[in-house]
Amino acid sequence: EDIGTLLAECLDTLVPSGSSTTIIGALSEIRVGTIEFVRSMQARGFRARELELEASSRLKESIDDCSVVVSPSSSEERERLVHGRPIEGSKVVQWTRPDPQKLQKQSENEAGGTDEGDRLWRYFAESLAEKERNVKMAEGFEIWE
Repeated sequence: EDIGTLLAECLDTLVPSGSSTTIIGALSEIRVGTIEFVRSMQARGFRARELELEASSRLKESIDDCSVVVSPSSSEERERLVHGRPIEGSKVVQWTRPDPQKLQKQSENEAGGTDEGDRLWRYFAESLAEKERNVKMAEGFEIWE
């Protein structure tokens, strides 16, 4: 679970506030640390926007074949950097980090749109809770809600 927080911490270091850098990530329901990652990114001032991808989308293909990573040049080295492929069934999220001073002066739409971080967090939290209930049921535990 700490891995999600550590990843957010790394991105926090790499992307300064107000940067034009966009981070694209594929978040899986079953990857350990996803919930913590979403919360940690929000706490660091990143805004989330889910990208709806078609099955044949170029972005989806470039994540799955690792061409989304420009450097290093060898495909073997790129494959070591991109985990969790294929991303089928994952939520693909665009993270941006607007300048907090500009956010105070601008409307929400001008400052980067709506932040979907809370909605994504609820989705992953509910999905994880359901999967945990299913595991407990499979192990013969009774679940009382």
